[in-house]
Amino acid sequence: MIYSRRTIFLSILLIGVATCALLFVIPAYADEIDDQVQAEIDKDDHINELNKEITDKSAEVQDIAERLHVYQEQVDQKQQEERTLLNEITVIDDQTEETNIQIEKTQKEIELTQTQIELASQQIHIAEEDLTKNKSTLTQLIREMNTQEQQTPIEIMFSEHTFSGFYNQLEYTNRIQNDIHDTVQSLRTVKKELEAHRTELKEKKAQAALQKTNLGIQQEELSAQKTYKDTLLDTTQESEEKFSQLLEDARAEHARVEAEVNQLEQSAQDKIRKIREGIEQKLNSDEAQEDLTESEETLLDHYAGNFSFQWPSESHYITCFFGCITPYSDKWGPHSGIDIAMQQGSPVYAAESGYVTIARFDPNSAGLALIVIDHGGPEDQELNSRYLHVSGINVSPDQYVRRGQLIGWSGGFPGTPGSGDSTGSHLHFEIRVAGITAVDPLLYLP
Repeated sequence: MIYSRRTIFLSILLIGVATCALLFVIPAYADEIDDQVQAEIDKDDHINELNKEITDKSAEVQDIAERLHVYQEQVDQKQQEERTLLNEITVIDDQTEETNIQIEKTQKEIELTQTQIELASQQIHIAEEDLTKNKSTLTQLIREMNTQEQQTPIEIMFSEHTFSGFYNQLEYTNRIQNDIHDTVQSLRTVKKELEAHRTELKEKKAQAALQKTNLGIQQEELSAQKTYKDTLLDTTQESEEKFSQLLEDARAEHARVEAEVNQLEQSAQDKIRKIREGIEQKLNSDEAQEDLTESEETLLDHYAGNFSFQWPSESHYITCFFGCITPYSDKWGPHSGIDIAMQQGSPVYAAESGYVTIARFDPNSAGLALIVIDHGGPEDQELNSRYLHVSGINVSPDQYVRRGQLIGWSGGFPGTPGSGDSTGSHLHFEIRVAGITAVDPLLYLP
């Protein structure tokens, strides 16, 4: 068949018009791909069941939290009242029930987290299947596109016997190009969702591990509360007079240790100031700054107010915050640190680099054991950290320790070496300014 020049010109013109028109075509395929993963998740019965289970368990955790709050208020109220043996026993009983509820709450939280882990795993499975499916679709589309690219538009035009056939062939080629673009975009979306689910799964597994650790701590705390109650009843023989004497002895011991620590701390600060003077002399001399020792460089950095505290323990589970009511609040005021619940014998680390000023521990005594580290700092704003109720120490006075270094082990279990007046396993952690003013440690911890 021979085409006239006029026919060829009109055909080429129509090709341009048809191509421009196709640019405005919005394929329905794009919307289907974008919503594919969510649609499959929505219609999956197992995922719907998991979501319902998560909702129900979250409601159970909330109900338990409300019950827990009631006992926390009762304990706080009782601890503000005058301490008597009867009142003390009531507080212990309420704390025991509070711990029981806390254990129940943690167990439910573990169940909830496990369900969330199962949900995340299922979502990952669906996303991986969709990823495989889209990759297969993309491979097929690329094959088809390669076949179409073997022909030029002129070749396509002359290979078709009618203009409608040519138009359909050109539309099909353009559709494949759009589908490839949409499928690539969908693959990127699914990959992004897959990574998000994997990150969520990793975080949930870490959360589950922490919850199980907390459960162990709470169960040990429950055991300590029961032991303390039995010991208290046995020691006082249910006599208010003997309890009052026991209380006075504990307060006297507390005051003696506090006075001893303050005296030693004053001496330690004098040593720190002398070290600082030596550093300043070095810096003002012809010696290079590189000649400073590691400890001197640390103190110089702290002198500028640059501190970098870390948690002194692997546990971050706080049972008594800064300023909370304690059995000694009536005499000594609000809580001067934070109580970090941890199992007996857990490692304790230096929260910041500095010099050990006090390392007090007697393995043959249940008296209070503690470690104090002086970190230096701006003039009259020196910081020190204190670690109380330790069951063992790994440092000695005047020793320089680095941030994160093992300095001892936690204690606090009633009647054990170093526990002092503690009623349960934990680490009492303080930060003080100029060795006197207690500040909230959470202001310094990450």
